[in-house]
Formats: sequence, structure tokens, C-alpha cells
Amino acid sequence: MPLFTLAVEGRPVPVLAQQNLGRAEKLVTSAIAPDLAELEEAGRPVWNGESELTVRNASPDETSRWERAFAQAIAEGEAAEGDRDGFAVFLIAVEEAGGEEDESEG
Repeated sequence: MPLFTLAVEGRPVPVLAQQNLGRAEKLVTSAIAPDLAELEEAGRPVWNGESELTVRNASPDETSRWERAFAQAIAEGEAAEGDRDGFAVFLIAVEEAGGEEDESEG
């Protein structure tokens, strides 16, 4: 399954698996973008709700990070092989606004 990266103002944030670019863009618009506005990195919002969001094919390094995180999620019982579609891995450390950091990938 193809992997795509969502970039916020050109900065890669999550890598996700989807069947095609169109579906990845739809997922970003409907589900991921609203959540990004509520997440922070180092006390700053990941997305301000207005900046450009772009979806592109994942780079080889981003693909490797996604594959490692997915394998770890399977090993820890947090995912199954059939869960690839929509599985996302953050490339940055995110936290809920005013909350605790989530360093887990996936």
C-alpha cells in the first residue's frame, strides 16, 4: 500500500498509508487536519488552521520510519497486518494542547 506524507508549510508531520493520493488527501481534509489544530509540538500548534497542507509521496526515509513503527505496533499488539490502511506515524513529537507529549509513532 502506498505511503504519503502530510506537510504543514512544507514540514513533514505524519506519514500515512492509503490506497492512493486522492484518498490520502480526503483523509487529511476530513480527519487529520482538524486534529492537527489541537496538537502541539514544543508548546506550539502543529497547524494554525490556515497554513498550506500538502500531501505527497513519502520519501524513502519517511517510508522506513513508517515501516519500523508499523512493525513495532504489530509486535506490541497495537496493530495487525490488515491495519495498514490509515495507519499514521508522526515524524515529530506531538502532544495534546496543554497535555502530555506523545512520542509513540503510530
